[in-house]
Amino acid sequence: MGANARRGAVAGVNARRGAVRVIVGSLMFLIGALIFILPGLTTLQSQERYDRELTRFYADVSSDADASSATGGTPTADEGTSFDAAYQFLLAYNERVVAGTAGAVNDPWGIGSDEDAFRGVGLDNAVVGVLRVPRLNAEVPLLLGASNDHLARGACIISGTSAPLGQDSSNVAIAGHRGDIFRDIEDIQLGDVLTIETRWGILAYRAVEFRAIAPNDTAAVGVQPHRDLVTLLSCHPYGISNQRYLAIFERSHVDEVMMSPGFNALDTFSPITALSKALMHCDSPQLYVERWLRVVGSVLLMLVPLGFFLHLVLPMLQRRGAFRGRGRHMGNRSYGRGRD
Repeated sequence: MGANARRGAVAGVNARRGAVRVIVGSLMFLIGALIFILPGLTTLQSQERYDRELTRFYADVSSDADASSATGGTPTADEGTSFDAAYQFLLAYNERVVAGTAGAVNDPWGIGSDEDAFRGVGLDNAVVGVLRVPRLNAEVPLLLGASNDHLARGACIISGTSAPLGQDSSNVAIAGHRGDIFRDIEDIQLGDVLTIETRWGILAYRAVEFRAIAPNDTAAVGVQPHRDLVTLLSCHPYGISNQRYLAIFERSHVDEVMMSPGFNALDTFSPITALSKALMHCDSPQLYVERWLRVVGSVLLMLVPLGFFLHLVLPMLQRRGAFRGRGRHMGNRSYGRGRD
């Protein structure tokens, strides 16, 4: 075999190896994209749905504010605005909650909860406010009643528990799907802040306790005398759901509202956030595996461009550098002969 034939054979082998590397690299990139990006896109799709609910809520609040201005001040119940009528309804409802006559408290994913206790409140779409939980990157509508329909639209106050009016001796039990809003509920730490923005003001709370309970342990979300509480509730463990996980918050200072930002879309696609979540303690094995898969996906997304650079771009730069070095060397030799 001649030298040209050998060079041709080597070039053919190198070309096939290069094609294999491209195919493998492309597959790695696609797998990484599916593992890392797809969950983020699902989150954005859900947030778009929540944002539509929030837009309607703020439009209603603005309409109520206009009605208040037209009457020359804060409307009263007799003036019949939805703003004040709803507030009076919920005040009376909370009194029944304390007295134990507001109706049964049922697990939303067991017997099933409803919104019967809130019928007549007069709020369009049943949205009473906005729930923000920075640790969960959550900014979602807060609805009255944890029916299946409402749970698909946002976080929901369970019938028979308190409405968010900032009163002593109240416990606002808020349910949300574990695969969506409260996916990372176990990540909440002591002292974390949540806020509830209603038509009547903004309430701030700090996390004080965490607990896993049986689905029928409704006493765990009951009113505690002289404490203003919010209890986030979701299925536990993730993917199994034979328990309920509670994150209990207690009323804090209003100036801490500034510590409760809204939804951050960039955080959804941050490799650093994915790694930090994977490193956190988690009692849900399936969620633990999913988190590390996202880390693997982010690594694959970064490795493929790096491999492309090392395999194609770097050798090209090296060849150009060698060519330039050879040119300078030849020029120096010619210059030396000229002087002789």
